Amino acid sequence: DLETVRESHRIKAKGRHVPPPLMDFAHLVLPDVLRENMRIAGFSAPTPVQMQALPAALTARDLVVAAPTGSGKTLAFLLPCVLHAYALSGAFCTRGQPYAIVIAPTHDLCSQLEVKAQMLCRGLPNMRTALLTGETPLPPQLHRLRRGAALAFATPGRLLRVLETLPQDEWPRADIVVLDEVDRLLTSRNGEESIKRILAQLASVDGGARDQRIGSTRQIMMLSATRAWRARRVLKAWLHEAIRIGVGDLDVVAPDVRQTFIWLENSAKKRQLFRILTDSNRFSSPAVVFVESRLGAEMLARAVEQRCTGIRTRYVHGETPSTERDAVVRACQDGSVDVVVATGGLWSRGIDLTRIRLVINFDMPNNLNEYVHQVGRAGRLGESGHAITFINKDSKSLFHELLEMLREVPSSKLDPLPEQLRKH
Repeated sequence: DLETVRESHRIKAKGRHVPPPLMDFAHLVLPDVLRENMRIAGFSAPTPVQMQALPAALTARDLVVAAPTGSGKTLAFLLPCVLHAYALSGAFCTRGQPYAIVIAPTHDLCSQLEVKAQMLCRGLPNMRTALLTGETPLPPQLHRLRRGAALAFATPGRLLRVLETLPQDEWPRADIVVLDEVDRLLTSRNGEESIKRILAQLASVDGGARDQRIGSTRQIMMLSATRAWRARRVLKAWLHEAIRIGVGDLDVVAPDVRQTFIWLENSAKKRQLFRILTDSNRFSSPAVVFVESRLGAEMLARAVEQRCTGIRTRYVHGETPSTERDAVVRACQDGSVDVVVATGGLWSRGIDLTRIRLVINFDMPNNLNEYVHQVGRAGRLGESGHAITFINKDSKSLFHELLEMLREVPSSKLDPLPEQLRKH
């Protein structure tokens, strides 16, 4: 019974002719090379969001997908993009025209998505990718597009520059357009206007030869870790009979993360952090320590290195060069760093840090949505994690809403609250 399957996996799906959930990757028709790439990458069984979003995406329907951070949304849109581009790459390999464009809010996220796509495409012919962000010069990006790129990963501002620079007959074909972290795309500066301009300009492109799967329409997929009400309202005109998929609890902390709150005055936070990082019962590497400011990230990282012998520490913030930020992400994944001190907005979403099991909120975020995303870094793809938050009266405006949210957390996933917070 389909509804029983969906209910047991906390999947909600709305729309006409929603396909049944995919229970096993073996049921997908995939090239052997791609199937092996997925196995090597550790994709053994579909997560709930993949169970419903993959079969829906593979019917070329527009999608609006909302699922928590770390639930596996990335594969749910990347695999359909790869399969579609691969199906066309042999017959219609045209220079400068990606068959799918993934739009994401930051260079870091675009870069990570490109790496994941390249991993899936390893060994498949004619499956080059292009990274279109403001962190690198435009001419090499245009050259890469003109050489032929099956998939492109772009920030909105740079994609608009590309469209303004290229003659219209070289504009991307883009049978599939993915808006990843769509809530952030729309709320960033000029975000709504930029996305609408991109969609309007792509809509003017002659689709040329298209396969029967796509027909004469462009497929749009929107993904978010929040309910994305605004995205659905703002972009409604661009969606055609979209399937809406929701998985798990949105805007709440991932269920696999144990939360601990420690009441500390600001002057005592460093000492407490040092105690945690030197306590083998509480510290697990690699860990992310979130702070609110660029200067705070740099100073705290230096203090950790000085006071915690043997703890390999790096910092990242919005002004860290992209090459350095990419290197820190790789260090997290290969185990060559123990602690990363980061500003929240930069690393709280999107970037895939699958090895992180400990998050420390040195500075409590100034809104609960950001808190949910930061804590979610500790529990990716069903793995258990631990989030420790330093809190004091500086965050009292959040206490009521925070306590309401924590009432829904099982006692096994929430350590006893500090008296000062509990009595608020």
